[in-house]
Amino acid sequence: MAIDTGKWTSDWAIGREIFNAYEDSRKKELAILCFGDPATPGGFLVRPVGEALAEYHPNVFGTLEAPVHAGNIAAMWAKHGDLWRNSFLIVIAPKGGAPENIGFVVPSRAALALPGLPSDIPPTGDIVLYATVFLEGMEEAGVPVNRHLERRAHQAAHMIVDGVLRFFHKINYDHTLYRRPRKG
Repeated sequence: MAIDTGKWTSDWAIGREIFNAYEDSRKKELAILCFGDPATPGGFLVRPVGEALAEYHPNVFGTLEAPVHAGNIAAMWAKHGDLWRNSFLIVIAPKGGAPENIGFVVPSRAALALPGLPSDIPPTGDIVLYATVFLEGMEEAGVPVNRHLERRAHQAAHMIVDGVLRFFHKINYDHTLYRRPRKG
């Protein structure tokens, strides 16, 4: 099921999908992985999603400071694998699609599957939210330079954050109690 983030109820739909997967997992701990290298156009979601969610939860991986991408995911598994394996892991990943699909989020309970991922990493994610934010085959070019499609890509990012916050509310996780440590 694809969720159109242009609809005002999309954050509810995203939150509901996450909650259902959470209930089925029977895990209590929580971790979030925002996939992508912010140094490349393909890492678009790291700033609006990874950075935003890191303000609300201590176990957010995939930020500007410490990105998670195909080139380092094996090392990140070596470092954080126990936490990821024992937590309900929400993965947020960008993907390409047709112009009419930009701005849609597709939840999947199958492990993260993107081109270029090493084949030897463990299954990653109890739920993966694939956000269509690029034109198919042009992921490395970044978000389309078309005002309408760019707006749809940003809308998808913001609705994912809002959907995760709705999920937090549903499981009674008070995200206002956490404050991300400031540098310096």
